[in-house]
Amino acid sequence: MKKANIVSITSISALVLLLCFTALACAIPQSKQAVPIPTVAGPIPVTADSRPFNPSGGTNFESLGYVEEEYFISGTANEYELVAPDDAKSFAVKIRTPDLPYTTRMLVRRPADPSKFSGNVIVEWLNPTAGYDLGLGWICFHQQMMRNGDAWVAITCRGVAMNALKKFDAARYEPLSFQKERAQAWDIFSQAGALLKSQDPSNPLRGFEVKYLYGHSYSQTGAMMITYINFFHKNAELGNGKPVYDAYLPCAAGGAVYVNDDFFKDTSDLGMGGFEPTDPRRVIQPAGVPVIHMLNETEIAVSEPNLSALVTRRPDSDKAPDLFRRYETPGACHMNVFQIRWGPPAADQVKALGGPACTWCCVEPVTTFSDIPEHYMFDGCLANLEQWVQKGTLPPKVERIQVENGNIVRDEFGNAKGGLRSPYVDAPVKTYKPLSTSCPTCEPKALCERCSRFCIILGTAVPLDAAQLKQLYGDHDGYVAKFNAAADRMFTDGFVTQADLELMKTQAADSNVLK
Repeated sequence: MKKANIVSITSISALVLLLCFTALACAIPQSKQAVPIPTVAGPIPVTADSRPFNPSGGTNFESLGYVEEEYFISGTANEYELVAPDDAKSFAVKIRTPDLPYTTRMLVRRPADPSKFSGNVIVEWLNPTAGYDLGLGWICFHQQMMRNGDAWVAITCRGVAMNALKKFDAARYEPLSFQKERAQAWDIFSQAGALLKSQDPSNPLRGFEVKYLYGHSYSQTGAMMITYINFFHKNAELGNGKPVYDAYLPCAAGGAVYVNDDFFKDTSDLGMGGFEPTDPRRVIQPAGVPVIHMLNETEIAVSEPNLSALVTRRPDSDKAPDLFRRYETPGACHMNVFQIRWGPPAADQVKALGGPACTWCCVEPVTTFSDIPEHYMFDGCLANLEQWVQKGTLPPKVERIQVENGNIVRDEFGNAKGGLRSPYVDAPVKTYKPLSTSCPTCEPKALCERCSRFCIILGTAVPLDAAQLKQLYGDHDGYVAKFNAAADRMFTDGFVTQADLELMKTQAADSNVLK
């Protein structure tokens, strides 16, 4: 890994350990058939008056040789239900309502030059938690994807986000429709993948040699991805009998969500009900393809049982069909300044919401939001996954974040112990906290109430004082030396790419620490 300059990258209840590795009944009880491909329209023209809603901006991908195209895909998708809802050992689903029509959008970012394409495609459900599409996969991985020549394909997956698209541009997005809020997403994801691997003339990547598809999603849709892995992956096959997706990278999600919409309170709800927090069906199951579960400290610290990843911990494995890694990153938080900086442009948010965007109504000021560059860890994770799939190179293993009596164990600076270490916690200049606090009162009240719920996923960073820094490092050169030593350990351990290692070191040298 190091020589190739690419990374090769216990608190679970007794019930989960007992049940989560029993024989699985994952297949849908019907004859397997190749996944059909959807009908495609596009690319949808971009004009002076009509353009795609941008789920992730500020990354200047056009100047780096990438292009963006938007397509509409249409077909039919089933609604499913559990065969045995009360049997925690059963992963079988059956069709509740067949052939529900849909039309949704597919956003494609790819190298302009096909000869620069790596053959890898990261396929993501766009996250709808804010009420509109968020391209968190692009935010997490765009640097590694563009260095490597990967393509990124993003799909609108929930009705609440589709409604926001129609507010953003009613004429452009008029054809889009779902029959269910989220329940059609599983078949749509399979069909989109089958399309991208097909030789069909309508394939948005026709002319590119697509070799591998990696399913990725983050937070709410990361939980959806775990549901897809556990309940739908084994039935998603191509005509040659091979799986549609070659690996998965669910991020920032505690465990699986329910297979249909029965537990939604309303369209703004995350739909996390249906499974008890310690139900083994929330735990990632053997899939037959590599799966890396990437988590921030927030998902370990959060107290809400349906969001917690603490109770879904499970061992790593190299034995097929259980090919699994789990990484928990101390200091990293569910949402930080980079996700805000590289998220949808503010003007797009306002149009999609039909009103003002979030003002982050938290007790902690926005200037203290966490600035730890988690994207370096995510880049390394993606590079590891690609090497695992393509060459069989096993990713490194690492201990979990240390937890005692349900609480994270912290060092003298307040940073979490254990987990996937980085120089940001091993040569600290700040204390990284995984959560913020909702503001009890703020104006305007309606906006505050809507936005303050996000405080539990916004991390904060409190600078160490000058005396602490002086005692730790002496001077700026001393800080840089300790930072670089920690960064080199991270590289040696297989958790960061060579390119990002150099960026980290340059940023430390250019920082104002003890200057």
